[in-house]
Amino acid sequence: MTAVWDTTLASQIRVGTPGYEHCIGRLATSDPVLIAAGAVFETAHGYESAAERRPEFAALLDEFREDVVRETICRVLPMDGLAALVAGRLLARSMPPANSKDKRSKAARRRAWLLDIQIAATCWAAGHDVATENEGDFTQIASALAKLYPDAPPLAVEGRPY
Repeated sequence: MTAVWDTTLASQIRVGTPGYEHCIGRLATSDPVLIAAGAVFETAHGYESAAERRPEFAALLDEFREDVVRETICRVLPMDGLAALVAGRLLARSMPPANSKDKRSKAARRRAWLLDIQIAATCWAAGHDVATENEGDFTQIASALAKLYPDAPPLAVEGRPY
């Protein structure tokens, strides 16, 4: 089964990186890397926010737009109605994990949790697994999904594919 990339992987798609080369290789086999729409949102937000302090991030945002949003090296998996319904149910029934090492504000942690839920729901609703470097949070979401939909195929959480 194809694993859809989350933000931790999508944000690594830059010319000359292993992630970029992996995308190019998959494209050559007519099996493009899939990236969840929520990961595009989160990556664009991160680049835009960072560009205010460091101008090189504006160039990364432009590159990301060309490669990812225009789907020249990968494909964006949109969040459909089923995924939105599932995400809403998950959000109502789960809380972000407590992580004392996370230096982000409480609001930023909640926003990231919401986006992880949306990404997981998008993957699951489309019949895909999720690939991430944030396996702990996505494993927690996959467990919550299994409780909500015990008769449905589970969401598998995979690590970095390259």
